[in-house]
Amino acid sequence: FGWEVKAGEELERNKHVISWAKNTDHTRFLIPYLYKGTMHDYLPDFLIRLDNHNTLVLEMKGIEDEQDREKYRALEEWIDVINEDGNHGSWSCDIAYGPFEVRNIIEKHANAKITAKVFAKCPECGMIAKSHEDVEKYFGWRNVNGIMRPQSWCRKCRKK
Repeated sequence: FGWEVKAGEELERNKHVISWAKNTDHTRFLIPYLYKGTMHDYLPDFLIRLDNHNTLVLEMKGIEDEQDREKYRALEEWIDVINEDGNHGSWSCDIAYGPFEVRNIIEKHANAKITAKVFAKCPECGMIAKSHEDVEKYFGWRNVNGIMRPQSWCRKCRKK
């Protein structure tokens, strides 16, 4: 718990962090995973919106075991699927093995080239935005609870 408080302090003062939330039972951002034949829900520690429009899922972990590795595998698979879908922005994840690592992890993800193949995809016509510039030109942005997200439908289909 103390590590998460220290991580929160870093998130509050870090210039690359636009917004963040401690993931709790109230937030309910859960990743289902299978471990030894039983389904479980993984509740990562933090959801962080960075200034490069990436959402970073950050886990604070002291000692890692086999079940933890399965949780991370499920999270990485979820992020691959969500990035491939393209309707939810760009996502990434990382693990901090101590609060002293949080600053460098944020720096790494804030300066990383966004690797999502699709930033937005119109459900009506199938138009795809492959960059922030494409989103600006063909979709536009909307503010959802303080987080800028691409419009779901392209400008052309919204005018129909």
